[in-house]
Amino acid sequence: MFAEPIVFRVPILLSVLLWTGVALAGNRTTRVAELIGAEIPNYDQMSSFERIDAIRHWVFATVDLAGDNTQLIDENKYPLTEFTVDQNFERVLQDKGGYWCGGAAYLGAQAFEAMGFHAVTYDMGNPNLMSHVTVLVEVEGKYYDEDVYLDLTYMDSHGQHLPLDSVLTGLARGKVQPVRFGPTVEKDVHLSQPVGDFGADSAWELGVESPRFKEKLASNHFVYRCAVTFERFDKGMRQDCPQLYAWIKKEGWPDNLQFLMLYPLGLNEDGVFYRPGSDQPLLKHIEQLVHDQRVPGH
Repeated sequence: MFAEPIVFRVPILLSVLLWTGVALAGNRTTRVAELIGAEIPNYDQMSSFERIDAIRHWVFATVDLAGDNTQLIDENKYPLTEFTVDQNFERVLQDKGGYWCGGAAYLGAQAFEAMGFHAVTYDMGNPNLMSHVTVLVEVEGKYYDEDVYLDLTYMDSHGQHLPLDSVLTGLARGKVQPVRFGPTVEKDVHLSQPVGDFGADSAWELGVESPRFKEKLASNHFVYRCAVTFERFDKGMRQDCPQLYAWIKKEGWPDNLQFLMLYPLGLNEDGVFYRPGSDQPLLKHIEQLVHDQRVPGH
């Protein structure tokens, strides 16, 4: 069985106090690091792997989702790569909109870096259908996938984290890899119109069921609270983008989103985006490993 997940619940007042500097303490050098250290119980007593799981779940629970592209926090005006981790998370906490996987992953990488872990974002998939972005975090010289958008990581049946190389090798041999999800939490989802206008069965890429109205911020900005899970996301994607799953099967894989990892589109390290064929060491390693390990016919 997998180890029990770490669950934390934080009064919003604590976040406000920390952000304004009232409750800052310790030696951490950013407000986000202070916030994470305060909001995750017993963080300083955790192992490195417990810490990266807890940080992943904290980012997942903190960063709002955009239900459609009109509700994305304006990255033309506020490009994430040009602002510090504190500046970026300040906008997140102002509740002005949400992010998709790319923005969430970059925020996640900044949060991991703020807590002392080297992290990069990994862009994968089919650019003509759908791409996904996750965070690769370095622990003891190996990289591990910590997906802050879907709140999952890869672990074996004994509850041990699977290094990126093991995950990619297993996938390249056609095997779905075991994952562990964080505890279910409710999140804010930002929409341009009321849920009912989307249709009862509409998933708007999230597969969310029975969202609870929270507030209306503008004539075209509605905020809902709802549980966001991978199962619902997968259900929504199968409804909204069946051609993606058809493409995965056509490539010879089981129709599972995990196999997007075998199609690298790029990697962002310290705000610099590297495309396949570049000299970025980790990206070159991923490309070579996928090429070498893929079974014939795939």
